[in-house]
Amino acid sequence: MTYFAPVPLILPFVLLLGFKLTGLRASLISVLVAIGIAALIVWDPSQILQTNVEAMQRAIGISFGVLTVLFPGLLLYKFQSVTGNLEKIVDLLTSLIGSKELQVVTLVIGVSPFLEAISGFGVSVLLVAPLLVALGFSNLKAGILVLLSQISVPLGALGVGTMIGAQLADMPQNEVGQASLILSAPLPALFAVISLVVAFGVDSARRFAIPAILAGLAKATGDYYLTGFVGIEVAGSLSCLFVITFLVLYDVVAPTDAHENRTFRVDGAMRACLPYLFLILALVVTRIIPPIQTNLLAIWNVDVLGSGFSYPLLYMPGTFIFAAVLLAILVNRVSWNSIGLTSKQTVKQFIPAGLTILFFILLSQIMIVSGMVAQIAELGTFMGSAYVPFVPILGALGGWLTGSNSGGNAMFMPMQVEIANNIGISEHLVAGAQNGAASYGTMGSPARIALASATLADKKIEGDLTRRMFAFVVFGAVVIGMAFACFVAFGFSNWDQNDVVFTTKSICREDDRCWR
Repeated sequence: MTYFAPVPLILPFVLLLGFKLTGLRASLISVLVAIGIAALIVWDPSQILQTNVEAMQRAIGISFGVLTVLFPGLLLYKFQSVTGNLEKIVDLLTSLIGSKELQVVTLVIGVSPFLEAISGFGVSVLLVAPLLVALGFSNLKAGILVLLSQISVPLGALGVGTMIGAQLADMPQNEVGQASLILSAPLPALFAVISLVVAFGVDSARRFAIPAILAGLAKATGDYYLTGFVGIEVAGSLSCLFVITFLVLYDVVAPTDAHENRTFRVDGAMRACLPYLFLILALVVTRIIPPIQTNLLAIWNVDVLGSGFSYPLLYMPGTFIFAAVLLAILVNRVSWNSIGLTSKQTVKQFIPAGLTILFFILLSQIMIVSGMVAQIAELGTFMGSAYVPFVPILGALGGWLTGSNSGGNAMFMPMQVEIANNIGISEHLVAGAQNGAASYGTMGSPARIALASATLADKKIEGDLTRRMFAFVVFGAVVIGMAFACFVAFGFSNWDQNDVVFTTKSICREDDRCWR
């Protein structure tokens, strides 16, 4: 039965890319197949039911955090759209940065990763995708660009996915974070240039390649050194602020026609930005001020269906997004009729996207609980050194399947580290490759694609997004895999954890409490 274990990993690709099914149908079919394979592995009828119930509990527990962000995020987008606030925010952006190319780089490499770093859960998709549409991009291009912007996932939600990966690997969190960042260092600059090609074509990418590459390098360098200096919790957000500042200053000194003809249009911009400013401020304050963070984490915790996944309701990003929705309604004096109509439209968008996310997470949990992942580990150990190329591949698969760095690490990190010990390669490098590949694998995941298509209210782009983003997931895994293979090939297969490249001070809280 061991050879059937990888089937649930491969089947979604076949259904989505080969048969071009929607994410909802592909996820449902994959879950049913996984249940059948789990029955063959577990065999005992009483254990089969228990396995599926446990997997469902875990899936609902994990999905709760994502879905409680998705629904209020869609509401916020809808209310900001119907009140005309998105157009005012775009006017403000074009006033600050005259070049449309630099506006895109700022959103993709600066603003969106900043939002991901402080909140996680795909909040950046919900907030940035509408801005890209308001800038004049088609839904498909906006979807691709906002998914390409998911480059801060290793440090997303204040680095919680990396913290969880480090805990599972029994390693210091900053070491795993820096290992991931050094293996994926070229990717921010590469995706900055790719975003220009997607948005404007090759010619524009050539003309603005220098600032795009510099912004990407600033992001990668800032992430790495700030992780060593202040820790993974705030490194991602701080490096994004450096990137945004650099691009604004570059546009000021750049001799472009867009800069010369720029006019400042800020009428109504403050009111339009107020819900977003409140949201960002609330997330930053509650996550970087220890007394506030500690108190919010300690009260009103809900264990969803006894799944073991506990959520502090007053600390969750979804709570602050709901508050931002209420603020948007109040400051714009939205009528009761408009509130009812907008809420009804949002529910209609939310249901298929939410079910897609739930089913894909359920698929991953069935694989874990039934022992399929453990059987894949046995195959990896049997392969020996030939397993090296599969480290980033499995990492990316985990991130792609679960739509979460935390989920990808929970699925494969213990297995990857165990195989590394069995075949004699550095467990620190393997943990870094797993964490980095899982992070970049999320950018093309069915869950995030469902989130993007729901945000843009366009189901038709889901198939095209899946096919196009799959190529970028493979690209990210290949880049990380090449770096990983080079480190192994050139004598770092037994890298000591005290080596200077991975030596950092750990600032993880004493109780080691990590939440996402």
